[in-house]
Amino acid sequence: MSKRYEKPPEVMYRIYTLRNGTKRVIRIEPWRSFQGELKKLNITEHDIFQMQMVYEYPKDL
Repeated sequence: MSKRYEKPPEVMYRIYTLRNGTKRVIRIEPWRSFQGELKKLNITEHDIFQMQMVYEYPKDL
């Protein structure tokens, strides 16, 4: 296993691509539910075309 992945990610984001082609990004918080994310972004499940999770690792690795 490479050294880069021995530590957990520093920050995690979820990128929502919507049906109208726009993108919304939200930082993943352990206490926030999926429905909470949608409410914060003011979107519904029907608006979502694609979801992507992005990990940001510390720069010193």
